[in-house]
Amino acid sequence: MGSQEQRLADVGTDFGGKLSLVSYALSSQPLEAGWGAATADLRWAIEEQLASRYQMVFRLLDEQGRAWAVEDREPSGGLRPFHEQPVGAQILDRQAVLVPAGTPPGSYSLKLGVYRLDTGEWLEVRDEAGSSRGVEMVLGQVQVRVPDTPLPEEALAVQHKRIVDFACGVRFLGFGVESGSFRPGDALELSLFWKAMEEVREDCIVSLRLEDKAGQTVTEVEGPLATSWYPSSQWARGQLTRGIHRLMIPAGVPSERYNLVISLHKAADGRAVPIRRWLVNWGYDHVLGTVQVESRVHQTDPPLSITYPSPARLGEGIELLGYDLDKLEVEAGGSLRLTLYWHALRGGEASYSVFNHLIDEGEHIWGQKDGVPGNGALPTSGWVDGEYVTDEYVIPVREDTPPGEYVIETGMYDPQTMRRLPVFDEQGDPVGDRILLTETPIRVR
Repeated sequence: MGSQEQRLADVGTDFGGKLSLVSYALSSQPLEAGWGAATADLRWAIEEQLASRYQMVFRLLDEQGRAWAVEDREPSGGLRPFHEQPVGAQILDRQAVLVPAGTPPGSYSLKLGVYRLDTGEWLEVRDEAGSSRGVEMVLGQVQVRVPDTPLPEEALAVQHKRIVDFACGVRFLGFGVESGSFRPGDALELSLFWKAMEEVREDCIVSLRLEDKAGQTVTEVEGPLATSWYPSSQWARGQLTRGIHRLMIPAGVPSERYNLVISLHKAADGRAVPIRRWLVNWGYDHVLGTVQVESRVHQTDPPLSITYPSPARLGEGIELLGYDLDKLEVEAGGSLRLTLYWHALRGGEASYSVFNHLIDEGEHIWGQKDGVPGNGALPTSGWVDGEYVTDEYVIPVREDTPPGEYVIETGMYDPQTMRRLPVFDEQGDPVGDRILLTETPIRVR
């Protein structure tokens, strides 16, 4: 692999009991954005005969959890998929993750996860002691630097191209954003692409906002054009840079088609930066397009009945009232239908994912269903003060689950950082980061 730092995975690094990563090596040399690729040599062991296809996911993340590169792969480019290998087989696999053009210089974490292709379910990562590491492991740090030679604009993956010159020496080249309609509580993630037309001497701040038909701002986000550690004052002439920004759509906004507007101002004094055309100022705002928001009805009455009350508070603003379960006995290979009843103590929370695990007394997972509440339709960031949410999950039970007694654990985590929300009991005392549904032990036949 050339110049490289050797990092060996912990012996027994386990992915859902199905795969284990025996060892790996990750390239350590600094990489030029747009040219360099983080190269990893992986040695996998097949621990269980797989009936479905599984893919690896490599994510290049900054310290704020933003993904600058995401690559889904099968071993050997799909020539040696996991599910076609016998138990005990080992796979030697080399993967290279390109650092996209425009990635700001700095230090990034390269993370690895594995998910089932047909269901999207991630395999939980556990260490030798069986402790959970979430659904990803950190392979190591990747150092990114500015290319020695400026890249052409065509090197950028710009979804919607624009040419907008701002009177601070930067040109806006366009943006990328997910298409379709959005709901209150959704995050509008945008990639903004820039080019330094001269030596930029001052720091500029970008503002992204949604405006209603009356021109009123309903939500706004501001920040450096790219990142806080690489402000525009450090950009050299001709340099291409990308920024990633998340614009939250607040809970309770009405259904409407909103204008998505961009503008710049100077960091030092807050003065708006004009748009230049033919050496003439053409105002300060540029409309990128429109965003359709579809609101929903909020349930403010508590559920009429809850079979298994199980009050607990998650973080500061979410309460679990209890749950329903369709059965207490299940065949291996079957499924359990779990209904959770939530109460929003306050609105404006971040968007959290719910985890539901069927575990044995050794805390090994034999069934799992994670997801955003309401099958993605009821994100916690869209909950309003006092709202009640009924949230249903179907937990598949693995076909090889041994007969015996199991219990379900549930909770919430931030999908950006994979950190779980702390849990507090009725007295407000901390009780860890999960809720054990011990009132309903599950018997697997």
